[in-house]
Amino acid sequence: MRENNNVPLIRIAIIIAAIAAISVFTPVRELPPVSAARGIFFRVIYPVQYIFFKTVSSVAYVGRSLTSLRSAQIENYRLKEELETQKSITNVFIDLVRDNLRLRDLAGFRSKSRYNFQLIPGEVISRSQSSWFNCIVVDRGSADGVKAGKAVVTSAGLVGRVVEVYPHSCNVLLIIDESSSVSVSVPRLSDIGVMTGRGANDPLLKYVSSTSDIRDGDTAVTSGISDYFPKGIPVGKVDKAGKNDFDLFHNVNIKTEVDFSALQSVFIVR
Repeated sequence: MRENNNVPLIRIAIIIAAIAAISVFTPVRELPPVSAARGIFFRVIYPVQYIFFKTVSSVAYVGRSLTSLRSAQIENYRLKEELETQKSITNVFIDLVRDNLRLRDLAGFRSKSRYNFQLIPGEVISRSQSSWFNCIVVDRGSADGVKAGKAVVTSAGLVGRVVEVYPHSCNVLLIIDESSSVSVSVPRLSDIGVMTGRGANDPLLKYVSSTSDIRDGDTAVTSGISDYFPKGIPVGKVDKAGKNDFDLFHNVNIKTEVDFSALQSVFIVR
């Protein structure tokens, strides 16, 4: 007959159960043999208890940590979405305020224009991609009363002149273009010169006599001599004025009043 290999394990289990039962029986557990057996039992079983406790605690801790991490990730994602939404709303609000201020400025300029001529409002819809010309395209044309050669201005000052007209748009040559020239005067002195564009550099005011008292900061306006530009439109301020010995004319740079990199709205002289 085959011997059962589980008999020793069963006997050990019975012994442990007996010791445990005796251990909880108060009158008996204080007897020296029982107390010694209890001490041996707990010394043997403690490592198993400790490992079991640590394992269960670690698993529970890892579970809680993973849950907390997942919750933190979800909350972080939600906060990021809220922040992006708030940024978008803020940017839209800033753009609306900026546009409102710009339109109010344009409306005020048109109704209280210091120039004694009628103005046609327009929006810049594109810019020239050519390295040879500094031009813009405005969304007003012959259907709106625009004519070639007419001056184009903003509330800051002179922008340029219309060079080509189509039914619903027109091309405007900017005063900073190298082919542009404007007759300019300095009201403080009544001196007159010709301002020519230099592309990315400040325009140059030519033919101002070397005997002139022109100074940095002097205001330059259109002289009215040109057929294109009425008199008195601000052009810019003298940025650098100087001359060398025996020069007949001053070397004068003009800092334009208009920011040509940010043009959005303009007025065309009717």
